[in-house]
Amino acid sequence: MVANEIPVKGIAVYGTAAKTWHEYLVEITRNQNILAGATPEEVDDDVRVTSRVYSLAFHEGMSAEQIKKAHPELTATVDALFPRGMMNDKTLEFWRQLGQQNFARYWAKCNARVLAIHGATDFVSYEADHQLIADVVNRVHPGWGKFASVPDSDHLFHNWKTEKESQSNFGKGKYTPAVADLLIDWMKEVVAQKS
Repeated sequence: MVANEIPVKGIAVYGTAAKTWHEYLVEITRNQNILAGATPEEVDDDVRVTSRVYSLAFHEGMSAEQIKKAHPELTATVDALFPRGMMNDKTLEFWRQLGQQNFARYWAKCNARVLAIHGATDFVSYEADHQLIADVVNRVHPGWGKFASVPDSDHLFHNWKTEKESQSNFGKGKYTPAVADLLIDWMKEVVAQKS
């Protein structure tokens, strides 16, 4: 979004989303529950209820209290997702505005070289989103988008071997410099470009 307003020669992202925000939230619900050990049947049930709550909050504009009043059967899920009417300490209005953004449109309009990096053991974001970013950029500017996957790097640049290890030890771990090394090499390439 910033690169659409302020010209830059290159932009690199790590651990991000590229599909609609609603899709991302549903995917993360499914994947993180599986990693946490839920059965496929439990996951399906949770995804259905969670997706419904997200739709009511983000697409219908209902507050947490309005959802609980209109749909008492969703109270436990609403309380879990929106403690104190917030999500991840941000207002529902923040998430509604984020949900209205067409990320692909911004990437298509981005007139800059793009590096989309995904840590292979990042359970918070997905490789497919990072590949999508590079693909969208390359459709408009062939060769300008680059996707890279960094082994043994999670959402916080910690060196866990699997998503499960990362989830079980989130916030702990040893920093892996591989992402920084990749960024430095890519920045040198971008600076050397004529246009």
